[in-house]
Amino acid sequence: MAAAEERNAAIGALARKYEHLFPYDHHGDFIAGLCEHGESELALDILIGNLHDWDAPLEPGEIARIIELKRDLGFPEGPWWLQLPVPFIDLEPHLHDPALVNLHALLTALLEARRAENDWEHSG
Repeated sequence: MAAAEERNAAIGALARKYEHLFPYDHHGDFIAGLCEHGESELALDILIGNLHDWDAPLEPGEIARIIELKRDLGFPEGPWWLQLPVPFIDLEPHLHDPALVNLHALLTALLEARRAENDWEHSG
């Protein structure tokens, strides 16, 4: 198995294992699908954000694998939960597939709606 395929498989496996913690249905499948479309960096970035935000009970071997994946994909050095320096909402110019640009816009709108909903619930 080529290194890229192995990385994609590892990202997809972690995403599917912990998708029950994530806020949207089939989020693990979405992350794995990004890998299949050549967007491993974006997939790993979203996975890391979700794992950290939703306090996934990662095993030590999984943390080491995430750090290894980050290193392989050129992420900045730092703790396992450190994401890419580009925020998710600013990733659109970095996407290669026009379908992913549309999907990114949809997910950004969903995330912003969720944030607004959470802000409203916490404000009163």
